[in-house]
Amino acid sequence: MESNSKHQGVDRISKLPDALLCHILSFVPTIYAVWTTVLSKRWKNLWISVPNLNFDEDDLPETYRVDKNRIMNFINRTLSFHGSSDIQKFLLCCRREQDFSAKDFSHIGRWIRTAVRRNVVELDLHLTLDSNTPSREFKIPQSLLRSKTLVVLTVYSNCITYAPTKGCFPSLKVLSISVVWPDTDSFTSLGNFFSSCPILEELSIDLSLRFRDVLNFYISAPLLKTLRISLDHPSSRHWTKYLINAPKLENLCLSDNVLSSYFLKSSVSLVRAEIDFKDRFPCDNASYSDEDEFWGLPDKRLGFSNRATPSLEKFSDVKYLSLSGVPSLLKVHDLPAFNNVSQLELTLYDGDYCELVIELLKRSPKLEYLALGDQYFSCRELFSEHSQDRWNPPELVPDCLLSHLKTISLRGFQGSQDEMEVAKYLLKNSDVLKKLTIYPGMHIPREQWYEQEKLVYKELCAFKWGSKTCRVEFI
Repeated sequence: MESNSKHQGVDRISKLPDALLCHILSFVPTIYAVWTTVLSKRWKNLWISVPNLNFDEDDLPETYRVDKNRIMNFINRTLSFHGSSDIQKFLLCCRREQDFSAKDFSHIGRWIRTAVRRNVVELDLHLTLDSNTPSREFKIPQSLLRSKTLVVLTVYSNCITYAPTKGCFPSLKVLSISVVWPDTDSFTSLGNFFSSCPILEELSIDLSLRFRDVLNFYISAPLLKTLRISLDHPSSRHWTKYLINAPKLENLCLSDNVLSSYFLKSSVSLVRAEIDFKDRFPCDNASYSDEDEFWGLPDKRLGFSNRATPSLEKFSDVKYLSLSGVPSLLKVHDLPAFNNVSQLELTLYDGDYCELVIELLKRSPKLEYLALGDQYFSCRELFSEHSQDRWNPPELVPDCLLSHLKTISLRGFQGSQDEMEVAKYLLKNSDVLKKLTIYPGMHIPREQWYEQEKLVYKELCAFKWGSKTCRVEFI
């Protein structure tokens, strides 16, 4: 007790080294770091050496958020007092319910140029206007395009214009662009923007479009390894084309109907492919053998075609394949052979799902890991008792079950008859299986699942398993 009372009231935090304190302050909003000056003389100028500056309107007190000028003055003064210290990361998030003025944009441009002069390495810029305000554009400062220290750039905006020229971003390796309702004139500049980074390794594109928007993108990045494209379009009948020239691409993630309009120049280095079919409507054919043929297709509203099927041919050599969403026209007979796939994840909710699972097992001879469903959607939805697409085991057991499949995950499991049939089939026929993990649906109460788990396990143990070393786990 005496030892404890001796240490009461001792300020141990202030005794930490400056470098450690600055590192801690770099994780909090800048306004809180500035407020530490009132603690004691020890803290008075400490925040000036913090390498990260975080200006997010949502982190500011209400008295600041209701007064745009007060926010502007705070950022101006903070940058002024910060002196000439280098900036590692600069986050600027401005969401306005009213329109920005030309003076406001002038301030923002000056802040970005200041960060560039301070050798900024990572810039995170969120700049959005209310959709009902008059159109106003913010042009990215040229000094940012020429920055030799910038490595990571994240932009989320509905009012920024992109007009870079070749040779921009000489050091940029990671680029993430989120565009909300861009005007038509921005599309071409966006395509140029994506192809202006000579050493880019990771690119993320997230687009929210209007009903009549039509896109043509050319993405060229010789060192690109990871590409993510997400498209939110209110109409599925508009043509959207992406030509991707990335010879070193290893990871590709496509969301919405972008699969229906891509041309991947080379896929020899592709290791991982994640395809999310959000579009419930059929799209035109996705596979093109010639680049000129691809670009020559007219921009038009597409009609429905029973022969139009998304192609997975470009992903036939990947090692990891994930398919999710609603692939209305993904036909079993059009599937390529996936001779190198070792991991397969499936969460599909339409079409001949059971037949598709079986066919993918047949065409993936080296498959080692299989996951069906996810935590939010039950396996019961995949093998619906009300669907004509029921689990019908093949006459011949797929090769992967006999020689390679070691891990299986059944997610969103509810214990329905179809789910049990799938689990039994996999356990009976997987000769080298090490583990089958069953995850319950998120909506099932824990107490109810404990009781159901016992019944499921008892039923699964009522027959001989193909593997003597397999174990079943319930999560």
